[in-house]
Amino acid sequence: MRIRWTAAVGPVTGYKVQFSPLTALGNTITAELREISIRANENTAYLQGLKPATEYLVTVIAQYANSIGESTSEKRR
Repeated sequence: MRIRWTAAVGPVTGYKVQFSPLTALGNTITAELREISIRANENTAYLQGLKPATEYLVTVIAQYANSIGESTSEKRR
């Protein structure tokens, strides 16, 4: 799955992309939460190893030198 996001404002040092499959009721399966790190100059990630026909909650979190910034989430299949 390919995801894209709008770059965060300010001196971002990178992004964390978290993704977790959802149950039929839309709840996250936290035991299967995965996370990847993306460089600050990128705004695209490729999520691999996903289950077919499964909905995922994907969250992108901006990271700064001394803090964690805003995040955005959406459900994707």
